[in-house]
Amino acid sequence: MTILSRLLIARAMALGILAASGSNCLAQAEVAEVVRVEGRAETRDRAGTTQGPVRVGTRLTEGGTIETGDNGRVVVKLGTSGFAVLDRKSKLEVPPPKERAGLLRQITGWIYYAFRTDATRKEPVSVRTTVATIGIRGTRFLVVNVPGRSEVGMRKGQVNIESPEGEFELRRSAEKDEFEAYKEQGSAAVEQEKKDFEKFEAATKTEFAQYTREFTLGADRQAVFDGKQVREQALSAEARGEMESAEAFGADWLRRVKD
Repeated sequence: MTILSRLLIARAMALGILAASGSNCLAQAEVAEVVRVEGRAETRDRAGTTQGPVRVGTRLTEGGTIETGDNGRVVVKLGTSGFAVLDRKSKLEVPPPKERAGLLRQITGWIYYAFRTDATRKEPVSVRTTVATIGIRGTRFLVVNVPGRSEVGMRKGQVNIESPEGEFELRRSAEKDEFEAYKEQGSAAVEQEKKDFEKFEAATKTEFAQYTREFTLGADRQAVFDGKQVREQALSAEARGEMESAEAFGADWLRRVKD
């Protein structure tokens, strides 16, 4: 074999190694995949360049975003961690790994999340909004971040909610709100309801604020944000209905999440 032949073979092998290496790097960067889409949605790369219409199989690379239109809804598989269901006019970003592994940014909209427990995930996952960072422990919850409404509603499990800056003024309204939820379900006589309500109302007249940097939110509870003031209360009928809609849309995939 001539020297030239040996050089050509060595060059071909080197190019093959580089090509394989490049493919592996690209695969590692593909951290989210669309598994269902309805209506209009689009993705952008880290530089903000539109990648075209979203279809089943569309992948979102680290640093990229996915955004739904006025009539758009998508289900996104988030690696091995779980799924996100984006409703209309919602936008989600997956930041580059150098910022923080496992951190998703919900920029706007209604997004329902279903995550596996910590024991089955490779990396801890959290969701950041403009008002809080939500640490996830294997759970299902809805985050609403639209003008005039900023909420976290829990379906099951629990999350840790942390202020990005300063302390929350946390106000809890457990007894009265839970009684209101009970009343909606019926099953009690009107007069008895009135007496019970007066009793619960008296128990909640003295309300006090707790100033804290973080707190835990459990199943069937809701955190409603108004600036730095947060009210923890029973899950509203509105949020529950939005969750049920997201669960129906993503049912084929959400049932795979062992949380």
